[in-house]
Amino acid sequence: MTAGPARKISGMDRVAALLPAGLIYSLFVPAGFTVEVGGLLFYASRVYLIAMLPLIITQCIRTRLHLRAYDYLILAGCGWMALSFFVNRGLSGGIESGGRDVIDILGTWFLARGCIRDDKDVLRMLKLVLPGLVVVAALLFIESVLGKPRILDAFPIRGIDEGSANQYRLGLLRAFGPFSHPILAGLFVTSFITLYGLIVREQTSRWLGMAAGLAGFFTLSSAALANMALQGGFFLYRKIVSLAGYRTEWRPLALLTVFGLSMLQILSKGGAISTIIRYGALDSATGYFRLIIWEYGTASVARKPLFGFGYSGYDKPFWVAHDSVDNHWLFLAIRYGFPAFAIYFALSLFVIYRLASISMRLPYKSGAAYSAMMITLSCATALGLTVAFVNEFQIWYIFMLATASSMIGVYDRRVGLAHQLSSLLARRPPTAQPSGA
Repeated sequence: MTAGPARKISGMDRVAALLPAGLIYSLFVPAGFTVEVGGLLFYASRVYLIAMLPLIITQCIRTRLHLRAYDYLILAGCGWMALSFFVNRGLSGGIESGGRDVIDILGTWFLARGCIRDDKDVLRMLKLVLPGLVVVAALLFIESVLGKPRILDAFPIRGIDEGSANQYRLGLLRAFGPFSHPILAGLFVTSFITLYGLIVREQTSRWLGMAAGLAGFFTLSSAALANMALQGGFFLYRKIVSLAGYRTEWRPLALLTVFGLSMLQILSKGGAISTIIRYGALDSATGYFRLIIWEYGTASVARKPLFGFGYSGYDKPFWVAHDSVDNHWLFLAIRYGFPAFAIYFALSLFVIYRLASISMRLPYKSGAAYSAMMITLSCATALGLTVAFVNEFQIWYIFMLATASSMIGVYDRRVGLAHQLSSLLARRPPTAQPSGA
């Protein structure tokens, strides 16, 4: 018996495979390599999203993308961001400032929603970006060990002086690599560890991807180290549950987390969030400044809760020279208003909850991709208390949320079809039995 003809792969199928990988590779382009047009700064990722916009729209139409609750939330969030800029900066300033963020977020969101449908597409994307990730990991290692920010020297970044570029911890340089800051570099690279560990089955690619993710250590960032530790804890918990003969079960871990945070809120000075912010840094001075930012930032949000402050900064002590906010969720509320924070945080929690729920319903191996996305997003969302998701990590975080939303949609459609089939079979009249002779 001869096998049938192989299924032909269309040109748009190849586009759908390459578009997500191309976006990730654009994040590997040095952050200092930018294009300025009319006073507007364009990173490689933004140029890529604008250039690929016709293909993104075509792919969404071709796959008959149906908008779901997640899509409406991201559209509402972007709409509120644009409105906040119009309020704070007027029409022309609002279009200029809000347009950049809307392009980054919506372009990334619908690229992922149109091109990635299930765990097989995620696996394909991980295999395609592996060579680039390995190169980035090697650059971080070389920079840190040799003590020279080579990429930053070749492509300087505005606002990064020599002192900021040459910070040492544990005798090693805090490596930038091609990214805009060591914190973002470490958080970005380490977020691949669980994705490769649970989704990729081929051993060489799996271990190479995990090793590349561990290279985030060389940024010597507390966020990167915490991300590695948290992912390791999730990974170990899932493995222990499996060895005990059970399916993946996240509820005990969630209850333990809630209990721990409750006790921290009751027993610690300043509450759970303040304690995490202050002691979640390797450097005590950094922890102190983060606590100052939290205290003054929340007070500023209370003063302008609806539309925030835009790019004008927030109320802070006169001796705090910079306007940076090392807390993504507070950053959203300060810049765009409390509703923007509420929308994006609700979206993140909703996606994480659905991923956890689905992974508990599926067998261990079948639910691995859902567990991997849940772990990666949970860790990043929690670490948003210590770092603002800007530039490359904002795009990567939105990309993960959109990818997870597509995977959830595929699962829901399959379950819905199974229920419809069961109902049809249940309503079908029984076949008449032939009478005996």
